[in-house]
Amino acid sequence: MAMGTHYPFTRRDPPPPAPTRPAAAPYPDPGPAAPCPEPGGPRPLPLPTPTQPPPVGRPHPRPPPDPPRRPDLQPPDPGPPPLRYLSLSHSLSLSHISLFLTL
Repeated sequence: MAMGTHYPFTRRDPPPPAPTRPAAAPYPDPGPAAPCPEPGGPRPLPLPTPTQPPPVGRPHPRPPPDPPRRPDLQPPDPGPPPLRYLSLSHSLSLSHISLFLTL
């Protein structure tokens, strides 16, 4: 196998020349800046006029909070969760432990 065919950085021939771009034309000179027509700078833009008049009078009061619920209307306490039977894997492990202890 010829030398330098495995890796591209071991080639002996020079790389191709990079393409050249023509030089860009310089921007034209804009000339001196136009003088400000008013002393102190330009006037600020006028504020937009509101489309609706501001509300007159006091704002509406907040609605009263909900009254507390009576204790007899609350749902009853469910109590402790019901006992469940042991699964098959638990019963097997318990029987193995009891067999080991009897030996």
